Amino acid sequence: MDSSTPSRNILSVSQLNEKVRQHLELHIGEIWLQGEISNLVRPYSGHWYFSLKDSQAQVRCAMFKGQNRKILFDVEDGQQVLIRARISVYEPRGEYQLIVQSMQPDGLGAMQLAYEQLRCKLAAEGLFSEQRKRPLPEVVRQVGVITSASGAAFHDITAVLKRLAPSITVILYPSSVQGKEAPAALRQALQLANQRDEVDLLIIGRGGGSLEDLFAFNDEALARLVAESQLPIISAVGHEIDFTLTDFASDWRAPTPSAAAERVAYGVHQLQRIQSQLSERLEQLANQWLSPYQLRQQHLHQRLLNQSPLRQLRMRQQQLDELQQRLHDALTRLYQQRHKEQQSMQARLTRITPAQRIALATERLQALNIRLNRASLTLWHDKQQIFTQTVAQLNALSPLATLSRGYSAVRSDTGQWLTHIHHLRLDQSVVITMQDGQAKAIVTAIEPTSAHNPPHQ
Repeated sequence: MDSSTPSRNILSVSQLNEKVRQHLELHIGEIWLQGEISNLVRPYSGHWYFSLKDSQAQVRCAMFKGQNRKILFDVEDGQQVLIRARISVYEPRGEYQLIVQSMQPDGLGAMQLAYEQLRCKLAAEGLFSEQRKRPLPEVVRQVGVITSASGAAFHDITAVLKRLAPSITVILYPSSVQGKEAPAALRQALQLANQRDEVDLLIIGRGGGSLEDLFAFNDEALARLVAESQLPIISAVGHEIDFTLTDFASDWRAPTPSAAAERVAYGVHQLQRIQSQLSERLEQLANQWLSPYQLRQQHLHQRLLNQSPLRQLRMRQQQLDELQQRLHDALTRLYQQRHKEQQSMQARLTRITPAQRIALATERLQALNIRLNRASLTLWHDKQQIFTQTVAQLNALSPLATLSRGYSAVRSDTGQWLTHIHHLRLDQSVVITMQDGQAKAIVTAIEPTSAHNPPHQ
């Protein structure tokens, strides 16, 4: 080691991973993320491990059973979800991962998608900018309400104002708030209120409902009229969880019609401004005084997190899950290897069994028998051909062949063949053999030819 290198700057791998985890958890903390689930694993521990990916990247995630028990829908690979997670590092492998706290399905319908696209468009134009919004009047004498005369929203507003500020005059600009004609009716009522200019501010709204029920308040032309109105406008559409374009375009959004009436009655805007100023000043003073203590508190809190038994337990549980998976994979590979070996031995045993050898010998014997039959037939045909040729030769040399041409043979009654005339004597009994039989005769005359001399005795 170079003596000039300060030893305090040298870290172990474990220390480096710990510092990276501390940095990520402290400076990034909790985030929202959307993507597609892949490689979902549910080990026996009850924890979930998966990857969250998009078209270009992915990140490892862990959701422990204390959180995933709260999920009310079936989670599976390929599902688009929206998660709330805390970024961390799995120190044994040096991999950063997300510790998922909550999860919900992700996906918008056609109406919701159109709403989001229009909202983004108007926001990009600055229609929802906070700098454009006008302050609400501190004292309200007359308030205009744009809603249905028979709806619950108007009843709630008048009831709250009557209870808290009966001196405020309420002027209704009636309009339908639901259906195809509602957007045009709301625009007409808003234009009428601005033309009359008889109120200090306007409340536009209705009771809660589905996205389809609130469709009229997501009309682009209406949102633009709300933003351009000369009168300050409070939007009070639906319940607290409902958001419409008129909410964003208005000068102030009330979670409910009753809350809008309370804001008008009590001058909440003025109180909030004063409170904001005082809170800001108090926060500055508190920060100046608490800053060193906050830093120490953060340091101690981080140390507590690092030494937390729950964190150590979860890390050990994750390691145990990983080891169990590795053991399962190893046992699977070993089983497959032994299975292949067993199949190979079974095949070898099958090849060397007596039955197999007998079958092979039988097959060979059948082949030899076929060859023997073929050879026997060939030999028989060859011998038959030779025999035929020999018979033909014998027939050619046979006396019978000569007899068939009209000749005959003569022998004595003792069986001696008589080939010369000198062998004959008068009154001798002879047998004449012809082609188709024999005849007995008596020699009555002997006439030798002059061309032949008698044989020497």
